[in-house]
Amino acid sequence: MIKHKLSQVIIFLLLSISFGSTALEINSMMLVSAYDDESVFTIKNNENARIFVSTSVSELFIKNGEIEMVDYNRNNIFDWKINLSPRKTIIEPGRKKDFFITLSDTNLDPKSNNIDRAFQISFIPQAYVSEGMEKTNHVNFTIGLGPLFILAGEEQPINYDIKYDGKTLYIHNKGNSFIRANLDSCKYIKSEDTDCTQEFVVLAGRKLNVNLKEGLMSDDILVNLETHRAKYRESITIHKGHNI
Repeated sequence: MIKHKLSQVIIFLLLSISFGSTALEINSMMLVSAYDDESVFTIKNNENARIFVSTSVSELFIKNGEIEMVDYNRNNIFDWKINLSPRKTIIEPGRKKDFFITLSDTNLDPKSNNIDRAFQISFIPQAYVSEGMEKTNHVNFTIGLGPLFILAGEEQPINYDIKYDGKTLYIHNKGNSFIRANLDSCKYIKSEDTDCTQEFVVLAGRKLNVNLKEGLMSDDILVNLETHRAKYRESITIHKGHNI
């Protein structure tokens, strides 16, 4: 079993930004599924040449508020909770390819869905080189995509700790469900041109320090929290130097 920690910077980007790299474009950087659904990531080749795409799957665990990743490989195949298909493929220029996520029949019990399970799905592009072609004439792409797949359990009431120091917002999700957070200081900022909102996701059990955009920094910030289907939601205003 391969286990390693995922840095806060990487996971914050992964959870808060949707984007396409030069080579690849993706339909979503985060998919949320119930225990009885099939999920699909769609990848588009934006290049003028074929690309070869390989994939990998890692399960995310929260230990003492930090994220640890366990890579799926042949040594732990009997522990896999999800399956991805295809694992490797070729995508023609301008074309799209669907990658399907299905749930394990043996390692997941739909009746035990009181907790979330999170996974990172990595898509790694490389230039496609057919037989007889010189590799030196082709560029190898180094920018891949690492979207998040969340297998959501039953929504649980929101439970959290929040601190705000004027530049950084600390949040500890003490509940059993991941929460979507929206920060808004627009009504406290006089300038209409200021980018005064910020959104991110906090996994169950996660402790996260969020560096705020300059336009968001003010004495007060409105914090809107909700579970993934908004069964539970809460709005609070936190003052600089305070905690809740």
